[in-house]
Amino acid sequence: MAKAQGVISDARTGLADICAAVLHARMDKSTPLRIRTDWDNEELSNEQLRYAALDAWVSLQVYQHLSHCSPSEVITNTTSPGTPVSVLHDDRKVIAHGILSLDSSGSPCRGVNHTPSQACVTIQHVVVPAALLPVHGASLGSFGAPPFDILVKRSKLRKKSGDQNQTAADQCRPQVPSSTQSMEFTNQDLLQFLSTPISADQDWTEAVDDPVDITEDIEDINGAEPDRLSLQEGLALLQEIHSNPSVWPASICSRVIMDVWHAMARIKVSKEHGFRRPFARALRDAILIPDAADKYRISQYLDSIGSSWDDVLRYNATWLWKHCKRTIPPPEELYPLVKEVFATFGPLLDAKTRQPLFNSRAW
Repeated sequence: MAKAQGVISDARTGLADICAAVLHARMDKSTPLRIRTDWDNEELSNEQLRYAALDAWVSLQVYQHLSHCSPSEVITNTTSPGTPVSVLHDDRKVIAHGILSLDSSGSPCRGVNHTPSQACVTIQHVVVPAALLPVHGASLGSFGAPPFDILVKRSKLRKKSGDQNQTAADQCRPQVPSSTQSMEFTNQDLLQFLSTPISADQDWTEAVDDPVDITEDIEDINGAEPDRLSLQEGLALLQEIHSNPSVWPASICSRVIMDVWHAMARIKVSKEHGFRRPFARALRDAILIPDAADKYRISQYLDSIGSSWDDVLRYNATWLWKHCKRTIPPPEELYPLVKEVFATFGPLLDAKTRQPLFNSRAW
């Protein structure tokens, strides 16, 4: 039902992802309860009852919301040129708006031959400049300022109606408080900044998973001298961020326009700074939390061969992350973790240059 209405692209999508797409809320599936072997017991624990009941309740909420939504209008061979359309990405989010091209000759577009499964679209407004177009092998931003013509698969087009910034999934979601809506990215300059690729020479997060002596890291950090001005500037900025989780909405209000490593790389720190790698590891471990069930299973295996989770994390982290999935926690859990990392590492002075890890630009 969700796939038919354009909310998801794969009918095999799990309930937690459908919950996020339709109800705009996070459903925690990382609990070890999911893989327990005693679900066939005559009597279930209170935790099991709550877990099962949540599945049933969320399923009902999803159904009720989808029942009040009309399926998105798809684009066919008979759709008239000039019809307003929205271009969707693989995650069903809108990346651009425009109209079906008035040129219906079917001639090549930017050197790409026109096929029956594609439509030529005149783009009038770009929402996500960094979104890649598989047909052309280039990003939307690379075509310059609108209007311009591109080829798009018909399956990635929807007739535009109502709010031009809404997908079918958006239209099916419950209304969220205005305070949440104000958190949506609306500044085009900010979107452009966040979605511009990071060059190799700017990426200070490289080699973060290389073998490391954690003991030396701890000794270096404990013996490091913080820069007083950097610390004052950082604490003042961190204090400005609203950090009271009791007033944070539970709704998911962001649009994913980059991966977490690109987000980390946006912080402007020197690749030569002595605390660059310890900071990268600390930030990684604050943002990406190992799945509890995976960590337990891997730890049991490592114990059986005379090793441990901490040992492998130090000397073979790449292997560890190939076998353990990680999740980014919700804001009320994520904020204090990242704030502590910033406040701890930001003011630390490099032993050679005597410069803090975070200068004013980084803060």
